[in-house]
Amino acid sequence: MERSLKEAAQELKARVEAGRERRFPVMGLKGAANALALREAALSLSRPILAITALASEAETLASEVAFFLDEPNDVDAAAARVHLLPAWELRPFAQLSPPPDVQAAQLAALYALLRTPAPLVVTSVEALMMQTIPRRLFEESVVRIALAERVDLEALVEELSAMGYQRVPQTEEPGDFSVRGGIVDVFSPLYHRPVRFEFEDDLVTSIRHFDAASQRSLGEVDEATVIRTRHVAAAVLYERRLVDLIAMRCAEIGMVRKETGELTETLENGLLFPGVELAMPYLFEGGLKPVLDYVPKNAVA
Repeated sequence: MERSLKEAAQELKARVEAGRERRFPVMGLKGAANALALREAALSLSRPILAITALASEAETLASEVAFFLDEPNDVDAAAARVHLLPAWELRPFAQLSPPPDVQAAQLAALYALLRTPAPLVVTSVEALMMQTIPRRLFEESVVRIALAERVDLEALVEELSAMGYQRVPQTEEPGDFSVRGGIVDVFSPLYHRPVRFEFEDDLVTSIRHFDAASQRSLGEVDEATVIRTRHVAAAVLYERRLVDLIAMRCAEIGMVRKETGELTETLENGLLFPGVELAMPYLFEGGLKPVLDYVPKNAVA
């Protein structure tokens, strides 16, 4: 079995390099054989792989099995992982609910992997691929990489974190939190299992280290860290007059009760994230939302 899978992966690699085939058919394999075949493809091909399942539950199982066969630890940071799960929101259309923070974080980490890592293996479902998401250009502009001995405008960094969906709190404990104490900025990025602490002296980065969110104890220094968006809609953008006016106009078009329209616009003007705020995403980005497939590299194997 192992030998035949290796031979199949080698044949696939030859076809892809010749430009004749961009799909890796694993139909007909049963159980964990799908994951084992993907492992062989990942080891043989130095390019992105997109594995698509019919159901969201199947994607989660397949991602877990592929990670097992690739000896990837369960606690590996998304920044260093080879296997990524791109989950679906699994919400009814127009439900007044927001995707859980961990689901949004996993989606954004997988999109980052497709954009910025050389050969990610992203497992997803048909439902997830049907989603519209943040335009690729905007996502790329919101990736912040900070290195030791680099000069960073502290005030600009705080504003950028708010625009990327981070919530400013007294103490960083949960993913999506950030806090500022003098020249110390703590950020919990979706790319890491532990928050990151940046120390500044006159805008010069003097220390970067991970720390335990519960005890606030340092866990070791690193040379650099990357911060990406933590949620699709940031509270900081809800204040914009253009957004409030567009939504008020839409409420009038669909005949929403004036009282409900007033409550909604007041919530937006106060910058409050309410359940289902992601329904406002089409009004947030110039040109509207874009398909997830916009993030898939041209040399990817599906």
